[in-house]
Amino acid sequence: MLNQSLIALVNSVLGTGKKTASGNYAYHCPFCNHHKPKLEVNMKENAKGDNPWHCWACDKKGRKLYQLFKQVSAPQEKISELNTIVKYV
Repeated sequence: MLNQSLIALVNSVLGTGKKTASGNYAYHCPFCNHHKPKLEVNMKENAKGDNPWHCWACDKKGRKLYQLFKQVSAPQEKISELNTIVKYV
């Protein structure tokens, strides 16, 4: 089951995402500004407890949403909210 509060938080940082296959959401990449939503974020934690993300256009990627939030300069209150939703930060 997808965590709706996590989806809402990521949407508030990256803009509204589009649901794709198996718990992923696609967003417009803030790194390469591709005209199509190429940044995919896995909203389901994997076995290691990570939420991997990857841009299929510029190949920017990471294992944790915390890394993504820091790289896009998300406000501190969004990072704090992320910390309450996912426990790996």
